[in-house]
Amino acid sequence: MNTGIGDAINLGWKLADVLEGRAPESLLDTYEPERIEFARRLVNTTDRAFRFVTSPGRFARFLRTVAAPWLLPLLLRIRAIKLFAYRTVSQTAIHYRHAAWSVATHDRITGGNRLPWNGDNYVPVTSLYWLVHVYVLYAVEKKRPLEKTGLPVHAFALRPEGIANGLLDGAAYLVRPDGYLALVAKDGGADTIVAYLATKSITAPT
Repeated sequence: MNTGIGDAINLGWKLADVLEGRAPESLLDTYEPERIEFARRLVNTTDRAFRFVTSPGRFARFLRTVAAPWLLPLLLRIRAIKLFAYRTVSQTAIHYRHAAWSVATHDRITGGNRLPWNGDNYVPVTSLYWLVHVYVLYAVEKKRPLEKTGLPVHAFALRPEGIANGLLDGAAYLVRPDGYLALVAKDGGADTIVAYLATKSITAPT
């Protein structure tokens, strides 16, 4: 179900942008490359799990009926394993760092990553439009210069959870309609974002 929802969101906003004239048709070419890698990995994992569950023999039956029910609850008490399991099942670990429309660097949070959580910063993403986010620790005006991008700009106070999740003080984040980052302007300036939008022929909603 989660995979189907992710596929639908990824394709849906791209179709909407193209049909409403906010992006070129080439945007649609990014759907398969962004989603196919995880789809293949999921199919392979599901196949292995199915073979394990249906394997005949005493040893396989022992693993299914004795070892797994005893061991899994113990493993899930370990925070690192619990977090890994959550990120895997929820699919929040999926990224598009190598996608054509992601400007990725070697930083912890970069183009192609899911927008990190900062408390209330997911609310504007429900608009399903391209957005610009900026996060600041102190009352410094960062929003107005970014308005030259032509996109809706949202400024947030940088919270401890945002810092823990990798958000940078004063950096500007170009957020795709699906909540993933296209790029990060660490200097907080608009020029990098404006250049990206021009290169990709992306326009703001009207």
